[in-house]
Amino acid sequence: MKRIFVIAALATLATAAQAQNNNANNSNNAAASTTTAAPAANVAAAGQTATTLPDPEAAATKGKAWSVSIMNQTSVDASVLNYSNNNQKSYGSVNYVGAGYKVDAKNKIGARQYFGIDHDGETNKNKTTMMDAVLTYSRSGWDGILKSDPLSATFWYYAPTSDASRDVNSNGMVRMDMEIGWTLNPKWSVSYYLNPRQSFIPEGEVVVDGKASPVFSKTTLIHYGYLYYNVSDAAQAYTYAGYMHRWNTSSLTLHEEHVLAGLGASFSLLGGKVNLNPEISVDSKTVAGYKPTKAEEVFQEKNVSYVLTSAFVF
Repeated sequence: MKRIFVIAALATLATAAQAQNNNANNSNNAAASTTTAAPAANVAAAGQTATTLPDPEAAATKGKAWSVSIMNQTSVDASVLNYSNNNQKSYGSVNYVGAGYKVDAKNKIGARQYFGIDHDGETNKNKTTMMDAVLTYSRSGWDGILKSDPLSATFWYYAPTSDASRDVNSNGMVRMDMEIGWTLNPKWSVSYYLNPRQSFIPEGEVVVDGKASPVFSKTTLIHYGYLYYNVSDAAQAYTYAGYMHRWNTSSLTLHEEHVLAGLGASFSLLGGKVNLNPEISVDSKTVAGYKPTKAEEVFQEKNVSYVLTSAFVF
């Protein structure tokens, strides 16, 4: 079964992508996740190879050329959940409504509109932000490498339709998702997940809260190793660990780096039409603004977020 929440995305699940940061400095990282560093949340995780369980989206759309999907990914920081008053908890969500069309057995195209909703626990107010629209192309059926399972990949184009992208004159972003998986036995499998991204932003400055901040194109690589355990035909547990690296494209200088880890489970219900994915996500920043951050323990409360992804396929 393909994992429903792959990433991020970037940030603290304020990602990935994914995923899109709402400030001008990071607007090009938009998208599909609540953090800039976690995997991007997708219905039937984009670009993942099948393990011993069926792809829930493929099962839900069997025999159909068209499909419609709705996704919600809500995340809350561990510190907020543990210490704020029950009626003052802040959380954020990334959502999308999308449509897909199967060109043939191996090729599929799609479109998605993302939007974010942030809830401020202190004021009890919600803020909705429209994110970039996304076009996707997926291809499956490639031969595996190093005796892996067959490969599939999804290619994304983030059109600069959001206010944040227009503010920095972005020409959009391209991205690829691929997961190289090896089935060890009917219960266990491992994989390597690869997610490169390239934004296209003219170098310059943008004023944020009265302060000028530099903007530039960024080259990003998100990658991790996965370990899966198939509980049943409809449930799968997993854990992962890896990195997010981001470079200034013009100088190829490392601008940002995160250590990523997670533990979660995915559940496919009603033949893949309903998919649930709770996860504990860890995001520890090691490089920020070209400078290494102070060494810290990766697994500590301030780096932990709780994430729930819900996806519906018709």
